[in-house]
Amino acid sequence: GASAVGAGVTADSLSDPEAEYTVVSVPEGLDATQGEVLSAFVAYDRASWTAVRDMDGTSEVEATATGQELADFTKGYKDHEAKGQHVEGSSSVEVSAVDLLPDGVTASVGVCNGQTKGALVSATGEDQTPEDVRHRFPIAYTLVRQGSGWKVASSSQGEADQC
Repeated sequence: GASAVGAGVTADSLSDPEAEYTVVSVPEGLDATQGEVLSAFVAYDRASWTAVRDMDGTSEVEATATGQELADFTKGYKDHEAKGQHVEGSSSVEVSAVDLLPDGVTASVGVCNGQTKGALVSATGEDQTPEDVRHRFPIAYTLVRQGSGWKVASSSQGEADQC
């Protein structure tokens, strides 16, 4: 599932084995702008995964997100930090759609986020993963053009295991 897309972006090139972050698939036939949007989404998704895994700050997420998405992520991060929690395991994402809206400054990315191989772990190593987390979730992300790039502004999660 690593077919070439706009701007030479592939599932393999977007994955980060060191961070245990895998892009399973991306849509075929994306143009250069869709490739930019896809790369911006993955930069955010990988940064948010790495932030809760390493728990060493949110600067990478702040560089890739804005608005409600950044506020929601920051709140979750601070909650985990206060409880001494971090995430272990691996994360995977299947990208099903990258769409540019007619306004030219908004885009959407549709994904299936695999959370079956990750765990929320306490400072002492105890698995504290809520039962409703270890599933695959359809998520629609909205990105906005800011300056010369794109940032994730919001997201909407669908029902568990519906992708």
